[in-house]
Amino acid sequence: MRLNLKNAIFAGLLASSAVLAATPAQAQLPDVATVAPGEATDADGTYVVSTINKRITIENGRAYVIDP
Repeated sequence: MRLNLKNAIFAGLLASSAVLAATPAQAQLPDVATVAPGEATDADGTYVVSTINKRITIENGRAYVIDP
């Protein structure tokens, strides 16, 4: 098989995507103590994020994870 630049780049992208897919991503979210509470809104309440089946609570402009 003849290796050209296009094939080499494609192979490198495939290899790097396999490594990245195996590594879980961590969100860089602020701690609850660093976010000042806001005003109560109509959105306050507990919700289920259906794509990951986890509950969150929104209260005074802040969101809390109920199901880690």
